[in-house]
Amino acid sequence: MTTDLQTEIIVTALRAWPARWRYPATMLTVAEDQETPPPDDLVHALLTDLSHLDTPVTACRRLTGQGEFETVRQLLAEESLDVADRAALKSDLEQAVTRHVADLRYRLASLRRRAALTGRPVSLDSVRLEEQARRSYPPVAAALAEAERQVADAETDTRRELWAAATAAAAASPGAAATLWLQDIRSSLATGDLATSRRLLAGGPGQPEPHTDDGDPVSGLDQQGTALATALSAMEEQLTEHTALDFVRALGDLIGAVAPRYEVHNAAGGIFVSLRSQWPGLPRWLALPNDEGLILWVAPGDRPPPGAPTLGAWFVTDADASDPALPGLARVSRDQLLHLALTETGSSARMYGLLRLICSQRSVTEVVKEQGAALSLSEVTDLLDLLGLPATADLTATLHYESGGRPRLIVDLLAEALSQPGGRAGISPAALQEARRTSWPRTFEALLEPYRDDHAGLLLLVAVMFHADQEDGFTVDELREGIAVVAAGKEATAQLKGIPSLPAAAERLVRDGFFQRRSEISYSLSDDGVRHLLPQGPDGNGVRRHAEDAAAAAHRRHLAATAEQRAEIGALVIRVISHMVSGTMSAIRTELTLVERTQDPELRDAVARVRRYADTAQSLDDQFERAMRPPEPCALRPLLDAMREPQSWRSQGVVRVRLDCPPNLHVMANRWLLGQAFANILDNGRLAIQETGAEFGTMRLVVTADGSHCTVEIADSGRGLTQERRRLLEARQQVPSTRGRGIGLLHSRWWFENYGGNLEIPAGNSDLGGAWFRVRLPLCEEFSS
Repeated sequence: MTTDLQTEIIVTALRAWPARWRYPATMLTVAEDQETPPPDDLVHALLTDLSHLDTPVTACRRLTGQGEFETVRQLLAEESLDVADRAALKSDLEQAVTRHVADLRYRLASLRRRAALTGRPVSLDSVRLEEQARRSYPPVAAALAEAERQVADAETDTRRELWAAATAAAAASPGAAATLWLQDIRSSLATGDLATSRRLLAGGPGQPEPHTDDGDPVSGLDQQGTALATALSAMEEQLTEHTALDFVRALGDLIGAVAPRYEVHNAAGGIFVSLRSQWPGLPRWLALPNDEGLILWVAPGDRPPPGAPTLGAWFVTDADASDPALPGLARVSRDQLLHLALTETGSSARMYGLLRLICSQRSVTEVVKEQGAALSLSEVTDLLDLLGLPATADLTATLHYESGGRPRLIVDLLAEALSQPGGRAGISPAALQEARRTSWPRTFEALLEPYRDDHAGLLLLVAVMFHADQEDGFTVDELREGIAVVAAGKEATAQLKGIPSLPAAAERLVRDGFFQRRSEISYSLSDDGVRHLLPQGPDGNGVRRHAEDAAAAAHRRHLAATAEQRAEIGALVIRVISHMVSGTMSAIRTELTLVERTQDPELRDAVARVRRYADTAQSLDDQFERAMRPPEPCALRPLLDAMREPQSWRSQGVVRVRLDCPPNLHVMANRWLLGQAFANILDNGRLAIQETGAEFGTMRLVVTADGSHCTVEIADSGRGLTQERRRLLEARQQVPSTRGRGIGLLHSRWWFENYGGNLEIPAGNSDLGGAWFRVRLPLCEEFSS
């Protein structure tokens, strides 16, 4: 039993333990500002740490992220670390301290400004807090949170007081002017703009808002705008990491950054700052900001960024932004930002305005993501506006029609049109149409690019070019004939016609806007300018040869990618077919022997059965072609139903096969091969029943679905399996027997496994008295329900 004195001794020792940084839960439990913990809490914390032991490097990073800077300094001094790791950790520590101190200064200034507007100054010792922040930030964060609560309460009280005074003044001077005046005060109070509310209240009902001196734009700014102006002034006086961070923090507040993160890096002549945020509400097609955030180069106008400029903007600290921007950068000035803060209200509008300042100086390839869903007409309008282009109705409609809204084609068309001598000034619907004509080869390549690896989709896209009835629509089966046009050779034509994924590919083309549905089975080309990029008929501009080459190349890639698989499967397929033919011929020979030796009335029936065997036998070529088709979604119920039907007449009505299978269960497989895999098991069951000499026998197939898989249980009333025969079959060995060696079952097992399933032979016999097999197969969930 641990005494209180022993616990205190242990806690004191742990607080001085050199390796304590690797045990965060324990250190939190024994922190010096905590009371001595109960022994059970101490043991629990230590066990938690032992199960997730920190290395010195991970401990440093964790503690840095938690703001425990003095602890990290001690850890760096006490632990033996790799030189590179130590340098990286020290750099991370310095960056974190700089960010947190800048955050503290910004929040203190913001709290004081807000508190001053309420008339209740906040009491915070900035020097002491900054010293504390350099050691450990959590206590500082707690102090700021408490101050934030106090200021928020004061603001609530002040808004209530101002509103009461305003309503009283309006009641004393009723009229339309007083009503409008009261609405203005309500709006300013709702946005937290207490300064404007006070000015309006001082003017009284019906009085105009006090004049704002154009030479002093700061006087007309709201809280976020004022904070930005203050940060800009401080940065102009002295450009340092702290003033740059104050600036980017104020900018983030102005544009409504959510959960922002800031970084700063000194460079020759200026400072790189980055602002990362969740950026809610930004257009999905916009490439700015990128994954690294909004990156700004803060420097005087005569000091461009060193090295290759990154995606972002160059904030010019001492000049206007009239000089041309560097490639990859847009120049933004103090006056432009203040004008944005003064003329736009709301973080969304200000974010949009900042993006317009940047995007209007960038190329369309830098602004628009080339991958993604088609843009709507309103999104195309926004895109043109952000690029600083005239978003007129005719220009927007032309761009949307010619591109079908596809980002890649929008980029190509605008880039081509803007590269002409007229540039931005010459952009017009006619310029876009001319750009489509001159950039056709590149645009056509861009159109086909997403389908380079989509064999079926590319073939359908190419086939529709040669279809004679593009206006009235077409079906997938009709397009198969178009596919045959670009497939060379009988074998290739047969394979292309047999592609089972063509309907799914047609649906992808509908989703991507190339096709549109006319009925349940027919399609037509989309009603936009993209249809004019697809050549109609076999002539014109050498397009047919280009399309044929593209389709042939895709087909060659498909054959090359599947060559090894087809070669491996082919040998086994041939063996399966050979085994099936051998079984059929064996049955024929048995019946013929019966005909030769028997002179009873059953002769006529036996001859009829022989004829039926012969009539139903398929040629090896037909069977091979069916076996070589690629997997497709197969409905289990009709497949199993087709496999059970022959068992009755082959057994002369002795064997009855019962099937219990839910509808709408599909598996991805070659329909013919999967059917033969089940047929092998059913044939074995039928023969086993016939060998018993019973007047009637039963086979039962029960299919159940379980999540993403289905189970097919097959039982018969035959002789069952001996223990030795079951052992050999489980070991995948041939069984010495005059009535079958188990080769068909080996083939069935292989095909079930090839389609992601398995074949089990449960111990003992079934409840029907005979053999018992269990097949597990994955369901094709897209088609199963």
